Amino acid sequence: MRGLLVVLAISAPLASCSDAGTTSSPGRTIESVDVILAKSSLLIGETTVATAVVREPNGNIIANQPMTWSSSSPTTASISAAGAITAIFAGEVTITGAVGSRKGTARLLIARPPAPAVASVDIELPLDSLVEIGAYRARTVVRDVTGAVVQRVVSWSSSNPMVAAVGNTGTVVTRGVGSTLITAEVEGIRATVSVLVPGVSTVIPIVPSRVKVGEGYGLSATTLLANGKAVNRVVTWSVPDPAQGRIGLGNTFIATLPGTVVVRATSDGVFSDVPVIAYDWRIEQTVAGLRAVLPSDKRIAGDAVNPVYAEIVVGCEANAPYARVALPTFAPTGLAFRYEWGDYWYYGGEEEWTAVGAAVQVPFPTYFSEFITQVSTSSEYEISFLTTSGEWVSAIFRGAGLLKTLEPIVATCPAFRW
Repeated sequence: MRGLLVVLAISAPLASCSDAGTTSSPGRTIESVDVILAKSSLLIGETTVATAVVREPNGNIIANQPMTWSSSSPTTASISAAGAITAIFAGEVTITGAVGSRKGTARLLIARPPAPAVASVDIELPLDSLVEIGAYRARTVVRDVTGAVVQRVVSWSSSNPMVAAVGNTGTVVTRGVGSTLITAEVEGIRATVSVLVPGVSTVIPIVPSRVKVGEGYGLSATTLLANGKAVNRVVTWSVPDPAQGRIGLGNTFIATLPGTVVVRATSDGVFSDVPVIAYDWRIEQTVAGLRAVLPSDKRIAGDAVNPVYAEIVVGCEANAPYARVALPTFAPTGLAFRYEWGDYWYYGGEEEWTAVGAAVQVPFPTYFSEFITQVSTSSEYEISFLTTSGEWVSAIFRGAGLLKTLEPIVATCPAFRW
């Protein structure tokens, strides 16, 4: 009788490792166990099936062997007694099938399912506030194809960073006048918002109307949009005629010559000019001789059209030095004064000062030297007069430069000393 040769072919997606050796099965000897997974990789939530091929030492397959199944990490992938596998968590596990003491294993990879595709991107930005130069936070609302709001990586860009730049976190920094497009892109989906930073239409300089030559005065300005809204913009200060004055550190104006000086404030290409009256000590020639005259820093009477200023007058008549404080239109009856010297204010009153018309004269030589020193070294020297009407009138003087001014008077008046 001829023998019949039967070839059994089994096609499997994946065969894994098996234990080589022998074990007994009723009437048969088991040499190896090969574990086969229908799918070697799954997404979380998916399932597959594990099967096993059991062989004799001669390679013959032993069918219908009871298997014991296990997972190296049941929290990552579970397996039932029948070999049904469920992916639970992303990671890698080893599936083991055992028959008696013989085992086979297979590796299973589990990955997270891909996130739903992005469907839309919206930008939230306080456009009404962007008229101010500053930093603003832009936010995005990203929705996937299901309509759910999701968190994804956003790429930001600006079409004109000189007007407004945008950082990786969506911080928009406005830098100058003009327009730009701010774009947010998520997985190829874009959203764009137009940003307009308008220029100012009006610059209102806030400067003193009257300054002393050589002294520094602070400057400020208000900038307005066309709709009248006040905005905070950079203001550049200048003096069109450099011979008349200059701008110092911290936006301080310093006049260099007496007279009318024009100060200019410029912002966003718009400028405004303001005339400022600069004054200083002046030398006057009178019939009696030379005298130095300094008006007060602010008017003590009158109005902007017809101002009245107090004056300090220092001179020499018939070789007799004198110093007076004149208050035109006022007749003083008493005198009180204060002056700033260093970091302190000093107060005092001098009954020996004598009234001369609408002025008071410093006694010479009793208080003359002290008066000259205080006026010339004080940043502000204030004298208050009590008038015949019972009203106190104060005058403030900036006396720097007095000693230099007195040089021609001292040269012609031998008795002049302090």
